Amino acid sequence: MAITAYIGVPGSGKSYEVVKSVIIPAVASGRRIVSNIYGLNHEAIIQYCYKNKLISDDISPGEIIHVENERVMSSDFYPVKGNQDKSLCQPGDLIILDECHRFLHQIKLCHLMPVSLLPSIAIMLMKKRGKPATLFLLIRH
Repeated sequence: MAITAYIGVPGSGKSYEVVKSVIIPAVASGRRIVSNIYGLNHEAIIQYCYKNKLISDDISPGEIIHVENERVMSSDFYPVKGNQDKSLCQPGDLIILDECHRFLHQIKLCHLMPVSLLPSIAIMLMKKRGKPATLFLLIRH
């Protein structure tokens, strides 16, 4: 599983960059995306992909599943050993979590750790087997 963290001050373009560089190409390649980015418009992204010829005829556009922050911390969000078939996120999903500081603080002692350790916390949350997922964290610095 790959984890990428976009870290910056508020308004620095973290969400924009992830939509431009990660979400649009993922939708164009048919990948399933789970994200809490507020205002993410799946239909507009698909239209953009078709208009700019980013989707080939043999690939269906990827799906975007929007989740609220509370769902991210629920026990059935991440595919972990024992509940993989029941979790919202599945192996192979692209998981993009915006404003991580709003919910990762719920993990014991997380607020005492430097931002650089947050991807390690995410790895602990996503222990699983099977096809790896990809996780993008957008963190306010």
